[in-house]
Amino acid sequence: MKKTFTSPRELLDAADQQVKHACSELKPSVFYYFVARYLVVLFEAANAQIPLQVWNEYRNALDHFMRHATNPNGGAGLPHNEDSHIQKMERHLLRATLDTCKLLTVKSQEKVAWLVEHWGKETLDMIDGGRLYLSIENCRKEAIVLLEQAKATDFKLGGDFDSDKEVILQYLEALFKINEAHDFMIDNNIALNSAKLKLSQLKENFSKKQLSVNAGFTVLGAILGTILGKLL
Repeated sequence: MKKTFTSPRELLDAADQQVKHACSELKPSVFYYFVARYLVVLFEAANAQIPLQVWNEYRNALDHFMRHATNPNGGAGLPHNEDSHIQKMERHLLRATLDTCKLLTVKSQEKVAWLVEHWGKETLDMIDGGRLYLSIENCRKEAIVLLEQAKATDFKLGGDFDSDKEVILQYLEALFKINEAHDFMIDNNIALNSAKLKLSQLKENFSKKQLSVNAGFTVLGAILGTILGKLL
């Protein structure tokens, strides 16, 4: 499997290529698992764990597959219908895909929010004439809109394979968009560190100058007070 995909469509196209090697009754399951596996890898890399609910979906999917394969009444020859073990396996793998995608999106939103707070708007505005901060904020806002649009397509789930793929694509669009904001900051990490250091030095120098000015006024005030005291 490719380590990274640059767009949701690229990921789904790769899944479609994998599906070509599967028998007809397993094509949806192979598709869902391919996408879920990639998302789980991303989640594990970022969080050092795999979501418990996803493990449960995997376990249930495997259970139905083994029941299908060992069915004494025909196993692999049974028809594909809503009550078949293959259909039930598909549902579990589909849920694993969507659950992981939703969790990743939420985690990414939290990470981006933390990074923005960590660097601060002043530092972010120092990169590329302020365009970096604007790009990050635009991605965050667009990701929220895309996520809401994806939620509005949930009613299509379970209709048919194409409908399920459309819903997955919608959720992936939101995930990839918020990850753009994250990648912007990671790619500019060196520049951000330099900008933050420069900003800190500027503030420190300003504080020193302010202290010098204040000290000067204090001395001047003392001198004037002494002079006025003598005159009076």
